[in-house]
Amino acid sequence: MVDLASHPKKIIAEVKSKHNTLSGGKRSDLYHNLEKLVMQKASRFRGYTAYLVTIVSKGPEDFDEPFTPSDKETGSRCPENPLIREIDGASFYRLASGEKDALSQLFQVLPEVTKKISGKGITNTSKVALGAYFRTAFQP
Repeated sequence: MVDLASHPKKIIAEVKSKHNTLSGGKRSDLYHNLEKLVMQKASRFRGYTAYLVTIVSKGPEDFDEPFTPSDKETGSRCPENPLIREIDGASFYRLASGEKDALSQLFQVLPEVTKKISGKGITNTSKVALGAYFRTAFQP
């Protein structure tokens, strides 16, 4: 199955926290699973756009491109399908929420959410570190 689905936006997503989470063979398996979900006649996600979302990608640049991993069975790339895409975290948050800076907004409220859940505040040093991490990971 998938991690997220938005029926109004007709999108589904498999979310990975970091760019190196999936090995080559697992990437092609994911491609074929997503293909079944958006292409098979009996699938409730037929016609949706499927995304592999990489929250922390290799660099801070935004991307939204066809997901065409190398197919471990054939040794060639999986065919390009406009309904199967790979996207960075910031772009996906923007797509899913409709907010231009949705991921930035999330990072800004994390200290308060953490405080509410744990009952402990976050130090100013930690807030500065979180901001630096965000800029390094998500802003070109």
